[in-house]
Amino acid sequence: MKPIKPGMVIQLFHKWSGMLLILLIGMKILSGYASIGATAVLSPQAGYLVHTSAWLDIPLLLIVILHIAYGILKNVTSFQTRNKPSVFWITTLVAVAVFVLISGLVYIF
Repeated sequence: MKPIKPGMVIQLFHKWSGMLLILLIGMKILSGYASIGATAVLSPQAGYLVHTSAWLDIPLLLIVILHIAYGILKNVTSFQTRNKPSVFWITTLVAVAVFVLISGLVYIF
C-alpha cells in the first residue's frame, strides 16, 4: 500500500470542503431568511435557533479557514516547493491556530 501524500490530502479536502461549504452556507442563508419569516421552510423560531447555533458556526469557521489555507497551499506548491510535507504541516498548524484564536475571541469573550 502506498503512503498517502500531502498533495493528495490537500486535493481531496479542498474538493470535499468546497461542497460542504456550499451546504453549510446554504443552511445559514436559509435559516437567516426563516428567522425573519421570509420563507415557509422553517418557522421563525427554528430559523433563529439554527442561524445562531454555535454547532453550525464552529464547523463552518474551521472548514472556511482550512479551505482557504489549503487553497493557498495548493497554489504555493504548484511552484515546485522542495519541502512539500513540511509546508503542508506548517499550513495546517497555522490554520488551526487561526481557528482557535478566532473561535476563542468570538465564543469565549
